Amino acid sequence: MEHVTQARARSLPPSLPSAQKVIVTPATQQLVSRPSSQPPSQPIQEPSKLGKKRRLSESEPPEAKSQQQSKKPRKHDEASPKKPDSRVSEQSSHQSPLDGAAKPSTAQSKGSKQEPTSTKALKGEQSSNTGKPSKSPAVSTSRVSRSWPSSVGKPRIKGLSNPSQWCYRRSVLQSLISTPQLFNLLNDCHNSCSKQGRCVTCAMRQLLISYHTSPGGVGSQLGALDSAIRATGRSSDPRWSAIGQTQEDSHDFLQYLLNTFEKAKGIDKDQFASLFRIKHKISWACSDCKKTHTHSDPPSVSLSVPIPDRPSVSLADCLNTYHREPNVTIRCDKCKKNTKRTRIFQIDNVPEVLPIQLMRFGFGARGPTKNKKHVDFPEELDLSPWVVDKSKASKYRLQAIVAHSGSLKFGHYIAYVRGADGIKEISDSSVTNSNAKEWRRPTSGFNPYILVYIKQ
Repeated sequence: MEHVTQARARSLPPSLPSAQKVIVTPATQQLVSRPSSQPPSQPIQEPSKLGKKRRLSESEPPEAKSQQQSKKPRKHDEASPKKPDSRVSEQSSHQSPLDGAAKPSTAQSKGSKQEPTSTKALKGEQSSNTGKPSKSPAVSTSRVSRSWPSSVGKPRIKGLSNPSQWCYRRSVLQSLISTPQLFNLLNDCHNSCSKQGRCVTCAMRQLLISYHTSPGGVGSQLGALDSAIRATGRSSDPRWSAIGQTQEDSHDFLQYLLNTFEKAKGIDKDQFASLFRIKHKISWACSDCKKTHTHSDPPSVSLSVPIPDRPSVSLADCLNTYHREPNVTIRCDKCKKNTKRTRIFQIDNVPEVLPIQLMRFGFGARGPTKNKKHVDFPEELDLSPWVVDKSKASKYRLQAIVAHSGSLKFGHYIAYVRGADGIKEISDSSVTNSNAKEWRRPTSGFNPYILVYIKQ
């Protein structure tokens, strides 16, 4: 068995305030070990994460706490650290710091039982069993459509009211609302549920339908979703049940929503995995005995890529850094030698919807920091350089962006969304026209934080 004595570090970004100005207390930020099956034998010290908000007046000084996180060797489950909440003193409703990553649940494959080829064989099989023959689970073969259904017509873009510091929620919701795959999945599969008022997936489905089919606002549907999130917060994550001046990370909220949808009644796990789950194959070669080691990374619902420290950075640079990890001390289980190796990560499956988090929050010499460096990212993304099977379709188009303005002490989240009549900038309930140049490099002080690509 290999033993890795150094875990890959990754930071989870903080969330921001909504469209209005707000005083925010920075939340703690963490560098979290990469959610992979890479087995570190020793825990590493991980600094905590900070949150941010849009400034109304002065914000309280940030509190940074360090946290240790280690992973047990060879366990293929993702340990997601929980992050402390940050409290915000402010007069308006918007903002949130990041904390903790959600545990992605692994998609389960379904098997099917072969039918007997003759009546005689069927009788023989039934006579040999004492109980009723077990029913074989159905195998999911249908693909979720990439197109909007005819009932939607021309997809609409609307603002979402923000009664609290929930710009981190509103920006993420706008990015998901703009994806037809999620609309089709929830509308087709989750259309009967007994958990009235306590089902987040039901509330999201109703919000999607009303958002795209009704000419009016969606205040009641949005309120129902917030209420369902609050009602189920104690069992999912206490952060989501908080009322009032709390701030959270938009990427954490995105992970929470997607993982919640996957577990909902009627949602086909295979279909969900084809839409949102991305999985990696990890390999490294021993320079002493020449043995090549391979194993799989637990699937997740997004890519969290580091921003390299160089004058000019592109998304390809971030992806290259993410998929190649040098100088990791690993013990070879064949020759029993501990040596520094280079681990290669390759994408084993390409999902329909690919959120990419740019890890802008880390820990510097003077404490937690935000990286405001510009990252050049394309409208059209080809993942083929990083996938195992080059023959698989891996071309994507940019669909939505969640961007953050401010620092670790205060800030605000907005969304850019591609609609039927062009690109829109959405800040809570405000919707304005934008363009391809602006959303790739915002001029108003916002830094792209989550990029949502859809497969073409």
